[in-house]
Amino acid sequence: MHKWYCASNTTQGALAPALGTVFFFSFIIFNMLTAPHEPQKAQAGRLHATVQGHVQGVFFRAHTQKKASGLGLTGFVRNLANGSVEVVAEGPKEKLDILENWLAEGPPNARVEKTEAKRETASGEFNSFEIRY
Repeated sequence: MHKWYCASNTTQGALAPALGTVFFFSFIIFNMLTAPHEPQKAQAGRLHATVQGHVQGVFFRAHTQKKASGLGLTGFVRNLANGSVEVVAEGPKEKLDILENWLAEGPPNARVEKTEAKRETASGEFNSFEIRY
């Protein structure tokens, strides 16, 4: 049996303050880890963009889906009848800025001539970023 469990041993009194300190800090750490907290959410917004140029038939939609999903954005990309591509994305402003800048360049085989983009209020209607047909 360990000395601090023996009631007649004088070392028990010496260990009591140390054990109290250990229990105190364990309690503090437990409360820090289990206390409810609100994670900081970045302000969500919506990017609605139209990309014109040689943007169809060059895997623009697939590259856009990969880029947007990698940024954690939700929404969709689709070809339009006039030969342009429409992108609707929702998420944190900083991530939308990155996507908007990327759209102006496009993937390697695309030739972006013009990008029109506007910011709107996020609706939260999307669960992922998809290609629409």
